[in-house]
Formats: sequence, structure tokens, C-alpha cells
Amino acid sequence: MRTYRVDCIGHLRLTRGAVHGPDGTKVVRLLSDTGASFTVLPVEVLEAIGCSPAASGDRVRLIPGNGIVIAPRVLVAWLNVLGHELSPFAIMAHTLPLGELFEGLLGMDVLTLLQAQINVLRRTIEVTWDAKVKGEVLRVKGEVFNPRFAQISPNPLKIEA
Repeated sequence: MRTYRVDCIGHLRLTRGAVHGPDGTKVVRLLSDTGASFTVLPVEVLEAIGCSPAASGDRVRLIPGNGIVIAPRVLVAWLNVLGHELSPFAIMAHTLPLGELFEGLLGMDVLTLLQAQINVLRRTIEVTWDAKVKGEVLRVKGEVFNPRFAQISPNPLKIEA
């Protein structure tokens, strides 16, 4: 088990991550959000690394506090967070309104995969799963897990232009 300190702004728990695409790597500040099913990054970050949300034919329904958003699902070469590289990995593209505090959300898709435990009093995240996610398929506690499709919603939306 590894323990990571998190930055705090009020009750918000923030961590750093990096995301990589064909045009490079960006370091991002992520809100650890147990209420978010998916990991979300701004459209601008994904475009900067060469992963165009506009080119994605896959759309997912997100339900933030202010209504329903239809967001593109974008495949990145890798996401590195909490000491683990997840590759390839699907990220939801949506620019959040509080961009000055953090760029994106670290959702339950990653927190569950890494078997993360958030300790709000100690301001830490403990990761109990100690392996790297490489390639198409891996096994987590005997179950087949495909990180590319880990975030497919029960009702994915296909929107044609």
C-alpha cells in the first residue's frame, strides 16, 4: 500500500496527474471526486496533447450539479496519477466551471481501479493496488478489466453530425 498526500482547499482534496497524447504531455490538478463516475479533463487540455474531443464519435451523458451534459469520450495514450500509469485510458472531455482551482476530476473509475481509500482527516489517499495497467486487458482480483472501456455508461449516446 502506498500513501499520497493531497492538497486541500477547504473541503476539496486535490492531487496532481499527467496525461499524454500524440502531441505531448500535460500536468493537471485533479479534484478527487467520489461523486464523479468518470475522470474528466478540459477540452483545452485534451486538444493540447493532440486528442481532439471533436473527432471522437463516442459521447457519454454526464450529470453535473447544473443539469445534463453530453461529453465526448477521448482515448489518451496514458494517464499517470497516484503513482500508476493507466494506458490506454478513456477520459471524458468537459471544461469545468471552477478551472482556477483544478483542471479536472479524478473519478470513481480510477479510484476504484486503484482501490483507493481517501482519508479526509489525514489528507491522504492510500492506494492498495500495486501494479501498472498496460495494454488492452488485465485482471483485477480475478475479473477481466479493460481500461479502454472501463467508463462505458449503461446508456452511451451516439451523436451523429
